[in-house]
Amino acid sequence: MALESVVLWDDIVEKFEDNPTLCMGVTQQELTDVAQTMRKLMDGAHDRKNDLQRTLEAALQPVQELHPRRRRSELDEMWEAAEAAHAHLPTETESVPLLNAPPLQADADEPTIKKDDQDQEDPVGLRTSRVYGPGSTDRQVYGPERFCLDRHENSKGHQAASKSQPTDSALHLAPSQESFEEFLTQALQGQSVRDGGVTSDKRIKMRWALTEAILARNRKLLADSQSMTLLRDERKGKLLVRFRAVLRDLSTVSGCFGLLPVSGSADSIASATDTLMEAYCTPMRQPPRASCVTESSVDQALLQHLRQTVTIIVTDAAASEQIATDLQRGRREFADESGQGTMKNVRIVGSEAAWAIQLRRNFSAYKAVLLTMAADACAISNDYTRECDQEGMDVAQLNLRAQHFISSARALFVERQVCTLPSFTKDFLSRKEPVTVMQDGFALEVRVTSADIDKAFEVMQEWTALAEEMVAMNFLAGICSQPLKSFTYVQQPEQPEQAALRAEMQETQLKKIEMILQAMVDMGLRHPSERTLCMACALIVRMPLQAPAPQPSANKDRIELAQESRTLNGEDLERNLARLGQAREFTQMQPTAAALKKSASHSNRDAWRQAVLRVGQRSPAQKAPTTALCTVLASYLAWTASNSGVEQLFSTLKNSPTEQSKATGMVLDTDRRTPMAMGDCQAREATIAAEIVSEARRIYCTLLRSGISRTTTQKRFDKGRTSTSRKGSHAQWDRDRKQSLATALKDLTTPPRAATAPMLTESTEKERDFQRKKAFKRKAEALSDGLLLPDEVTPALERAASKMAKANQQGDRQRKKKRVDYIAESKMASAKTSSVWASQGLQGPVWLDPRLGTHTQAVQRKVAHSGRHFSVSGQDMQQAKLLVLANFGHVEDRVKVAAALQGAVVLSAAVLFGEGGVKLTFNRGLRIEAAVFATQAFKIEQPGLTALLRVACANGWLAVKMSDLKGRGRKPSLLLRGKDEVVQGFGKTRVKLVDRTEFVRWVTKTCLNQHLSARVSAAS
Repeated sequence: MALESVVLWDDIVEKFEDNPTLCMGVTQQELTDVAQTMRKLMDGAHDRKNDLQRTLEAALQPVQELHPRRRRSELDEMWEAAEAAHAHLPTETESVPLLNAPPLQADADEPTIKKDDQDQEDPVGLRTSRVYGPGSTDRQVYGPERFCLDRHENSKGHQAASKSQPTDSALHLAPSQESFEEFLTQALQGQSVRDGGVTSDKRIKMRWALTEAILARNRKLLADSQSMTLLRDERKGKLLVRFRAVLRDLSTVSGCFGLLPVSGSADSIASATDTLMEAYCTPMRQPPRASCVTESSVDQALLQHLRQTVTIIVTDAAASEQIATDLQRGRREFADESGQGTMKNVRIVGSEAAWAIQLRRNFSAYKAVLLTMAADACAISNDYTRECDQEGMDVAQLNLRAQHFISSARALFVERQVCTLPSFTKDFLSRKEPVTVMQDGFALEVRVTSADIDKAFEVMQEWTALAEEMVAMNFLAGICSQPLKSFTYVQQPEQPEQAALRAEMQETQLKKIEMILQAMVDMGLRHPSERTLCMACALIVRMPLQAPAPQPSANKDRIELAQESRTLNGEDLERNLARLGQAREFTQMQPTAAALKKSASHSNRDAWRQAVLRVGQRSPAQKAPTTALCTVLASYLAWTASNSGVEQLFSTLKNSPTEQSKATGMVLDTDRRTPMAMGDCQAREATIAAEIVSEARRIYCTLLRSGISRTTTQKRFDKGRTSTSRKGSHAQWDRDRKQSLATALKDLTTPPRAATAPMLTESTEKERDFQRKKAFKRKAEALSDGLLLPDEVTPALERAASKMAKANQQGDRQRKKKRVDYIAESKMASAKTSSVWASQGLQGPVWLDPRLGTHTQAVQRKVAHSGRHFSVSGQDMQQAKLLVLANFGHVEDRVKVAAALQGAVVLSAAVLFGEGGVKLTFNRGLRIEAAVFATQAFKIEQPGLTALLRVACANGWLAVKMSDLKGRGRKPSLLLRGKDEVVQGFGKTRVKLVDRTEFVRWVTKTCLNQHLSARVSAAS
């Protein structure tokens, strides 16, 4: 029978090799276990065909019990294969039960089976016995016990092993893990789905599954975010938005919301940002074709949470992006009435630190040595830009880095160490051979003299003074980053005695302030005035911490405070108490952060994060409160002064037809998903990448309809080939330059230089004044946002903030008006009306176009039939109310201007006959009260328009001198010039300098009535 069992197993294996789909999902180890169990069961009993089913069921029972998720159809297929393979077995054998059967009666030639005194059990739950008798080989016969399998199934080891295995039986339908890892690497690098070949549905599904896995992980993390910073930039009609979020455990997560085409206006940027966030919060958005999943709805809870946690928005200095930020904050009004602010918790609007000190005009180099000094200036500027151009940069150290940049400039150009330290200038001056240049076809030797060096130093010292002025205006007197400088206190070395004394004094003062404020609350002073709070703070100096009895002077002051508080309103005391608690938490946490920074060499952000986490792990009795501090600390960790991540992501995106096509990119949604995958900074870590790949394979299986996995393509022959790079000494030279400059800064004793007027040229003074105006404007904006302290507010700032608010309101009205005009123009250009509508409201006198030719009499009869007076003379065109034209494609300028000035109606002659055409209605332009001055060149070139202007000036317009055009406020002032004529002195005024074409365009656009103008369709 052992031979027959071997034949049975060989037939089963052969059957499954011929048809591998029968055992799909069953591993080779499982089939081996089944065969071994069958062999051992059939060795001890006679076999018959009618008992084969019971034998297989007993053999497959452990597999089915251990794998309850195994599909029943797969087991049936295994049984059918085995039954077909054993159709030739003999049937004249005795039936013997196999499960829990009694011992067999052995024949004389058969070995005896005896139980041991104590049965042994293997880990799987099979009882063992020894075999004795003639021909015995001391083999073991196994019999499965059900209760043993149940006990093993309930054990901790089996349950842990089951959890470690994939629970989804359909994972075998997905491509291999190596293929997904390769696709993830390509997606993070921004490579196309095509990968140099032809794309397919399988590749698109794999890319979609990977991006969806990344988004699912980020959605889960952002649902636990505490503070968030948005970083966005618009380039060439596309908006890219990134985020940097801080979670509840103070860990940082960054990624990309996506890419979306915009028109460039503030309203479109604000709307596109909201659209990207909604798309990000939509699971399974726009699945690929031939998928069995459907798109889910927007997760409103997550979307509202993200909008509420956004507290900082970082953009560049473009006006449209700044206005878009104010629109989303609710500070400005949308041009569209349906728009509304969605991020009203935004408190800080930051600009890129790398661009904040950019000068409007550059300085000029006139000698070779000046060019090398300029190269050294560019080197330190580049180093400073690279430091500021990092998303993870600590904003609390921004002023320190700016100070380092200024100190480097002083050391190089004021102390003249650029000639002694390793630098471009030193390398140039140390050349033994002169530099040869070509000028006018001749070779000239350039030799640097001491006078050239002194002259170059004068220019670079002027640049240093100007750079110092710009940095001081932008960073050293910063508005938002200056308060966060308190987090960098842990960098300053301090003696233990001084630290303990300072902490004790701060704690004492805070307790005194809290006592005063709490006393005001007890007395009912919930809304004191500013003077009241100042008087209360003054009591701290002469009031002891624990006074046995209140002093009479203090009681008198409290009575005065109570009387004054009934008439004056100020800041709520509860908010003051909250700020006081925040300050106390900061004071208690600062020594812990300082110790962690010193012992573990943490950065500022890591030191504060570890301090808060360590205090949170203490026992309740030793735990310090950190509720108020975590709010500020989350904003501190999320805030970044750099928008470089957006710029770098813009530069690395591939403009492939599949992912960046303007025609199909928004339909397939790949234009958003590609930057989402590339912008995820955590997906490049090995552990997170493995998690993403596992989730992507599961998502891929849910997309399949047929349940059949497609074959993989062959790898390219040049895959993985890397190009060789040459190693040079420039990197080491650059490191030596930075190290020597840092060493020279330690011994720098140059006092701060003030940029006085004699030191700066006229152009440099203009640049300095321009930067000072920008700094003053930023301070006025900070006052409007409530970010300035009371002692920083001046009357000039208040006036500037009020003026800015009025200008913003006027700008909102202008944007609304432009939007209404744009909609009206688009409707007028696209919509068509009937000829009956075009014939209504026409008035005489009528002027007919002389180019009507033979159709003039027919048009006269149509007009006469309507009872309107008409005239054909060209002089009467200035008095006509209806102008009938033969061809709207060629209209003279005098006809356009006359119709606009008189407020006439211009109509196509074909409309009178019921055919299609155009009807334009103008408002009376003589009511505009415009002031006009025409140059002599314009009068000579355009005599016809000059005659119309004289008539207009006699009927409402004002003819003035050139000097009287300025100072008219918002009333239109026109200066008509000849073609290519240049007129000086009107560059920054409200005066419109127009030639013939520009004047005709302005007057027709200003006087056109868009609601009464439209295209006319032919009568049906």
